[in-house]
Amino acid sequence: MFLKTLKPLVHHVHADSGGLQMITLGKTITEELKQDVYENQAKYSDIAMAFDVIPVKVLGEKSVRLDTKTRLFDAEKHEECAKESGKNLKTQIEYFLKQKSTTRPFLIAQGNCYETYMRWVEIMLKQLPKSYIECI
Repeated sequence: MFLKTLKPLVHHVHADSGGLQMITLGKTITEELKQDVYENQAKYSDIAMAFDVIPVKVLGEKSVRLDTKTRLFDAEKHEECAKESGKNLKTQIEYFLKQKSTTRPFLIAQGNCYETYMRWVEIMLKQLPKSYIECI
């Protein structure tokens, strides 16, 4: 229904991964859940957000969406999170290729200044075979 009714009316359909929403709801993001998201992204979108692992430190027990007072950039986790995000991007690309989907993943970069954003992208791209970079 979506593809017949709405797709012809829009230029590109962007699909979020839903990762932040899942975490906010207290759900655990499993590999199976990611595969379900990739399946929907591959079928219904042109551009699909990748699952990124956000390098933040939460002060206190809980942090709510858009809360900037209890969340801090965690420089110690930055590289580890970038590597994990790169692995997620690789898995997403592999799924789209296997399904022969034209959907293109959208790399999400995390950092707190120009240098950390650029470093994030470098680390992520090292997780991918060079041939996958053209898929992004």
